[in-house]
Amino acid sequence: MKHLMISTILLVLVAAGTSASDFSEGDRYTSVKVGMIGSGTVDVDGADVDQSAGLSLGLGYDFPVGERLHYGFSVDLHRMKWSADTEEFPGEDSETLLDIGLTWKYMAVLSEDRFAIRPGIGVGYGTLRRRKALNGTNYLTLKANAEVIYFSGGGPGFGAEIGVFYTPTGGDSETDIKIGPLLYARAGVLF
Repeated sequence: MKHLMISTILLVLVAAGTSASDFSEGDRYTSVKVGMIGSGTVDVDGADVDQSAGLSLGLGYDFPVGERLHYGFSVDLHRMKWSADTEEFPGEDSETLLDIGLTWKYMAVLSEDRFAIRPGIGVGYGTLRRRKALNGTNYLTLKANAEVIYFSGGGPGFGAEIGVFYTPTGGDSETDIKIGPLLYARAGVLF
């Protein structure tokens, strides 16, 4: 996690030196965003486990398909902080969920090629390393989000997003786990 955070900071510093006076609906975009994933409930074999709010980091690379549609790749890290007093999950534990996925987005440019709104959906593969009382677990991940993007004219663009993260199925060979849905909000740069 520490190496990824350092790499992200370096990537943002490099992006700050790029020049983007405006943007076009047909451009490719790399994004780096940091924020929070919200609290909610995790179902571990039918028992409710509490998820506390945690850090969320997103990296993305989007390609144009025509003028308004984009598809892309995303790598998300969500800090999962779970607590319960059940046989399946006793006590508290935290771990980072790695989610690698595909995304599809629709871009609507609003004013003077500076503002845009980009709603999107994504599907991916998530994994958590071994946790207290659980082996390493894998998940089908789904997300839906909306981004607001602004390009200032003298550097990288800025973006904010709000979304929903959900795992309808997951776990390991012995345990079924469903996470969420959980809200998340992040902000960052696009270049």
